[in-house]
Amino acid sequence: MGNALSFGTTESEEQRVLAGGALGLAVDPRGTADIAMITAISAVYGIDAVAVGYLLWNRRYPPLRSKSPAIMAGCMAAAVLWFAGDIQVNGHAPLAATQMTNCRAFGVWVRILLGVCALSALIAMRSYGLYRVFCRNLPYNGLGLYLPFAGYGVCILAYGVVSQAV
Repeated sequence: MGNALSFGTTESEEQRVLAGGALGLAVDPRGTADIAMITAISAVYGIDAVAVGYLLWNRRYPPLRSKSPAIMAGCMAAAVLWFAGDIQVNGHAPLAATQMTNCRAFGVWVRILLGVCALSALIAMRSYGLYRVFCRNLPYNGLGLYLPFAGYGVCILAYGVVSQAV
């Protein structure tokens, strides 16, 4: 049956469950719950992508401009990468006998660095920018806003390179 995601239990899934049982591991077969989860979350991300597209299309409109359209689009992209990395890392998609079976690039780069860390950094950047404007009466631009996040980006890049090399 191969690596096809289906609503039923395939022959390869039965073999995977039996192999896990022989090793003393409780392995749930991939099937209805996994494909329903992937479909539902993909639909939500599709709706979000339409909203972000509208935000970017009308980014000059003052009420939308105050929402930092570029940061919000980056958050959306980071969330999609996090989800794509989660599908591979958590085993929701059958990847047996493919190059993606033990791919550290998805586990480290896509899920952790480009997904979790990028999303957290963008949300922190937005929060810090609002703190600068409303609490410190400083502008929402300049070296003081971007320098801490540039240092964070260098640290994350070093972590990714070292974890990939080891």
